Amino acid sequence: MPAKLLSLWLLAISAAPSFAWSNGRHGDACTAIVVGKDASATGATIASHTDDCLNCDWRLNKVPAKTHPKGAMRRIRAARFAYPRCLEEGRGLACSPSTIEAEAGDLHQWKDGEGWFADIGSIPEVERTFGYLESSYAIANEAGVTMGETTCGAKLIGYPKAPSGHPIGLSPTALKWIDNPAGGALLDISELSRLGLERGATAREAIKVMGGLAEAHGFYGADDTPGEAGEALVVADGNEAWLFNILCDDSGGSAVWAAQRVPDDHVAVVANQFTIRKVDLGDEENFMASKNMVEVALRAGLWDGKGEFDFAAAFAWVPTSETSFPYTLTYAARRMWRIMDLAAPALKLPPYPDSALFDGYPISVKPEALVGREEALSWLRDHYEDTPYDMTKGLAAGPYGDPARYDGADTTDAGEGLYKDAGLGWLEGGETGRPVTDAVTMDDNRKGKFERAISCFRTAHSFAAFSLGSSAAAAAGSDGEKKNALVDTVVWFSNYAPHASAFSPVPVGVPEAPAPFGTGLHHRVDVKSAYWAHALVGNWADRFHIFTRGDVRQAQRKAESRGEAALLEGRRTALEALELGELLAAGAALKGAEADAPEAAQEKAGAESLAGRGGAREAAEILGAVAQASAAANLADWWALFWALAAKYKDGQRLDDLGAETLTPTKLWYPRSWLEEAGYFRPELPPWGTGGPDHPDKGALLEAVSVPPAEAAQSSGLVSWSHAAALVVGLAAGLALAALFAGPGKQAASQLRQSLRRTGEGAGLPLASRRGGRARAGYETIDDEAAASSAHVQIPSVLGGGASFDKPDAVLVQGGVSSAVQYINDFKPAAVLPKRPASPRAVRTMV
Repeated sequence: MPAKLLSLWLLAISAAPSFAWSNGRHGDACTAIVVGKDASATGATIASHTDDCLNCDWRLNKVPAKTHPKGAMRRIRAARFAYPRCLEEGRGLACSPSTIEAEAGDLHQWKDGEGWFADIGSIPEVERTFGYLESSYAIANEAGVTMGETTCGAKLIGYPKAPSGHPIGLSPTALKWIDNPAGGALLDISELSRLGLERGATAREAIKVMGGLAEAHGFYGADDTPGEAGEALVVADGNEAWLFNILCDDSGGSAVWAAQRVPDDHVAVVANQFTIRKVDLGDEENFMASKNMVEVALRAGLWDGKGEFDFAAAFAWVPTSETSFPYTLTYAARRMWRIMDLAAPALKLPPYPDSALFDGYPISVKPEALVGREEALSWLRDHYEDTPYDMTKGLAAGPYGDPARYDGADTTDAGEGLYKDAGLGWLEGGETGRPVTDAVTMDDNRKGKFERAISCFRTAHSFAAFSLGSSAAAAAGSDGEKKNALVDTVVWFSNYAPHASAFSPVPVGVPEAPAPFGTGLHHRVDVKSAYWAHALVGNWADRFHIFTRGDVRQAQRKAESRGEAALLEGRRTALEALELGELLAAGAALKGAEADAPEAAQEKAGAESLAGRGGAREAAEILGAVAQASAAANLADWWALFWALAAKYKDGQRLDDLGAETLTPTKLWYPRSWLEEAGYFRPELPPWGTGGPDHPDKGALLEAVSVPPAEAAQSSGLVSWSHAAALVVGLAAGLALAALFAGPGKQAASQLRQSLRRTGEGAGLPLASRRGGRARAGYETIDDEAAASSAHVQIPSVLGGGASFDKPDAVLVQGGVSSAVQYINDFKPAAVLPKRPASPRAVRTMV
C-alpha cells in the first residue's frame, strides 16, 4: 500500500467500530508543567503532573532496582489504566497478584497472562535497571530523573499488537485488536515512561531510550481517535528540563518524536497539544528527534518540504469547528496561558492564542519570581481564580462556587436506562405525539463548552517532583553539602483533585510507597486510602466551596508544612546513614587490599555487609518512615476534616460557635447574582391545583389587580395605589377569615369575587382574570419613582385596625389563608419585593 494512502487509512479507521481501540481510560487529558533549575527557589528542577482520569488506578507504587541475567527478556502488555493497571510479581507491592487478590476480594478474578494481562510482545532486558516510583505513568527514578505526562492530538494513529494466542480482530475483553501491515505497535507512553526511568540516568538518556525503543518497536496512543493519538512528556533531572512529543509513524510500526530543552531559568507547560514547533537538528544541546521525522512528514503528505520544518504544524491534530470537542482552544490553550500568566504576568499574554497551534504563545517563559514548593502546588490547584474565566463564579458554579464541570455525555438512553429513569432521557408522548426530552446528544455537547480547570474533579493523582541531581555524580551543592538522588529527588504526591487534597513528600529512595497512597480502588470506600479521604472532602466541600475553601486551605498548609519539617529532618539523618555506609565501604576496600589471608577476606565481606546495612538500606528505611508518617498523618487529618466539614456546613447553614452554651447557626444564603439568575426576585404564580373542602378552586379565583401609572392616578383623583393595596390586602384577608370561620370555601370565594369586582370597578382600576396556567395579568409600571417610594399602606378596620405603616416598595400577598393570617398577626406583608429602580412595581393578590 502506498505510504500516503496508508497514512490516510490510519486516519480514517477510527470511524470503523471493528477497528476500535481503547485502553479503558475514561475522561482523561492531563496537565504537565516543568520548571528549570535556575527558575526554582531550591535549585531543583520541578516536573509536575495531574492525572485527570475518571476511572484510573490511582495507587502509587515503588518498582525496585533490579539486576537481570544475560538474555533476559522484558514482558510488554497492552496499556491498561483501570484497576488493576498491572499484575506481575517483582514489579512492586501494588502490582503483586497477592495484593490484588486481597484488596479486590470477590470483585473479579484477574490473572497474570490472561485477558488484559496477556503479553503482546517482549524486548531484551538490560543488565541493571533503576528503582522508580510510578502510578499510571512513571514518575521519578533513583537517578533523579522525573517525568509528567499529557495526551495530545496527532494526525497519525497507531494500534497495539494483538496478544499472543489471540486471533487478530478478536479480544478477550471489550477491546478490538487490529492487524496492520506493520503488525502493530508494541509501546504506549505509559510503558515508554517506565522503560525510560528503568534505563535512563539523566533526562537526556531517558529521552533517547524512549525514542529509540519507540522507533524500533512501534508506538500507539491512548485510543483510536486523532484527539488521543499523540503524547507529550516533561522530563527533567537535576540539571536539565526537556519537552518530549511523540506519535506513531505512517507505517503503524514505528514512531516519530522530537524533544526540546527548556532554558534553565524558564517554566513550560503542556496541556493536551504538541508545543514543539521548529526543530533545529544542528543544535544538539537543545534539540533531539527521530531520524525519520522529516521523511515521514514528506511521505505522508503532512509537509511540502518548503520553509523551516515545524513539528506541531506537521503532526499535531488541529480540531475544526465541527470536531472541536473536547480539544477546543479553551480546553487546552487556557491552561497553558494560565500557568505562563501566573509565572510571568508582566508579559500580559492573551487568554486566547492566535491559532489552534498556540501561535502567539512562547514555548516557555521566565518567571518573575522563583518557583518554590508552595507555588508549584498552588498551580496544580488552580481554577482560574480572579480572572474572567474563574470557575468558582457564574451560574455554572451554582450559588456556592462549585468549580467542577462534569464531562459531557449522551443522555438519550435508548429504552430503559439511567437518564430515562432520572427524567432526562427521551420520553414518548405530549400533545403533538412527538418525543418530549430533556436529553443531550453528543452533537449538542459539541456546540457548547465549559472552561476546563487545572485542578479537575476527575484527577486520580497529582504530584510535583523535585530533583537536585543524579546520584551517579553525587555532586556537592553550593553549600558544600553532598547531594544524593535517593534523598534529594522528592515527589510531593496526592490522590484526587489537588484543590481538595494534601500533598505528602515521598523521596524516591523509599523501599515502598506509603500505604495510604498505595491502597484503594473505585469500587468501594476504603478508610485506609488517601484517595477516598480526599474525594469525600472534595465532594462535600465543593458543595459550599466559597465558604469551605478557607477551611481546606488551612488544613493543607498545616499538613504540608508538617511534611516539609519531617522531610528536612529525615533528609539529614538519611545523608548521615549514606555517609557512614561510604566510610565503611572504603574501610572494607582498604582491608581487602592490605591482606591476603582468609581471615582478612572474611573481615572484608563482613565490613561490606555492614556498609550495606548502614548505607543505602538504612537511608531507604529512614526515608520510608518519613514518607509513611507524613502520609498517615495527612490521611488522619483529612478524615477528621471531612467529618468536621460535614458538621459545620450542611442544610444551608454554618456552625461557628461550637463552644458556646447554645449553638447559633449562620445561614449560608445565596448570592444576589445567583438569586437574580434563578428568578428569585421575579416570582411567578405556582401551578394551579385543587385542595380539600376548605380550599376553593384557585383557578376560578385569580384576580390580578395592577396599579395605574402614577400620573393617571393623580389626574383621576380617585384612589392612590396605596389605597388599592389596602383594599386588596383587606379582601385577601377577608377570604382567609371566611375560609376559616364562615363556612364552605366556595361560597366565601364567590362573595369575595363579586366584592372584588365591584370594588375594583368603583375605584377605576383595570382588571384582568385568567383561569389556570401561570398568569401574570394586570402588571403595569409605576413610572413615578417618588410616588412609589412614598406609598402608604392603611390596614383596613375590618382587620381590627386603623393601624398603618409606611411601605416604600410594592406589596406581594400570596398563599391563601396562611399568608393572610400572617398579615393579620404581624401587620406586615407576607413577602416584599425589594426596591429596584429599573423594575416594574405593582400590587398583586393571589388566594
